[in-house]
Parts: sequence; structure tokens; C-alpha cells
Amino acid sequence: MSKARGITMLIASGAMVAGVGLTGAPAALADGPNTPPEVVATVEAASWPVLSEGDSR
Repeated sequence: MSKARGITMLIASGAMVAGVGLTGAPAALADGPNTPPEVVATVEAASWPVLSEGDSR
């Protein structure tokens, strides 16, 4: 394989990886303006653990 072809393949594969990564839904999408009020209330009412630096959970 020539050096130019190798560089071209590297750039093309990087572009494919970036493109596939951008097509996934972001995690924050679930907390948007269309989230039902009962879901928001359930999440806000849940007990959340208090973590400190160095905690493993």
C-alpha cells in the first residue's frame, strides 16, 4: 500500500468513526421540553446519593 493511500484510508476511517459517533442520541435528550411532567416529577422525587471525591459509588 502506498503512503498516500494509507493516509487517505486513515482520514476516511476517522471520518467514518466521527460520523457514526455523532449519529447517536445525546444523553441529555431525555430531559427536554417534551418530557412528560410525571416523568420529571418521578426523577426529581427520587433519592439521590451524596457523593464525595474518592467515593467509588
